[in-house]
Amino acid sequence: MFYFSFNDSVITFEVHAKTKGWFGFGLSWNGGMPNSDIVLAWVDEAGEAHFKDCYATGNSLPTVDRIQNWHLIRGWETDDTTAFKFWRRLDTCDDAEDNIIDTTKSDRLIYAIGPDDPRSFDNIPYHGATNRGRRTLNLLTLSTDATELPSDAAELPADYKVVDMLMPNVNTGFSSAKTY
Repeated sequence: MFYFSFNDSVITFEVHAKTKGWFGFGLSWNGGMPNSDIVLAWVDEAGEAHFKDCYATGNSLPTVDRIQNWHLIRGWETDDTTAFKFWRRLDTCDDAEDNIIDTTKSDRLIYAIGPDDPRSFDNIPYHGATNRGRRTLNLLTLSTDATELPSDAAELPADYKVVDMLMPNVNTGFSSAKTY
């Protein structure tokens, strides 16, 4: 699940992924990895948040951006979830590695998860064919008329919007059960 809010220049996301490992979340021109602006993140066993702005040139491990335009607010884990809150400018002026978020097009959000924390941003394991997905939205004109906040989201600011995303089931490694 993710939440977001925006103003004239900045968009803020809060992503909750059902994993104790890493997740990737990004903006794509066409719903695929090539030329996508991606955040890679995880919280290690010591509770330290690892977070980087990355760019994918193909269907492979994204590279860390030269200019970090996604900014971490905080990262944390609960019993079965890794969550991060972060922001970026709608237009970062980094046409080489970032996608502009505007009202003239639909935004394609992509995501992927992995069950384990990687050792570094250089060795994040492949997510597999079922631990990824995409969703098309127009973030800056999305109506909240038909969207209700979950009952446990009372502390969220009033300008947040909620969008449910179906995440694939994934073997968490903690038991033989799958988490959805």
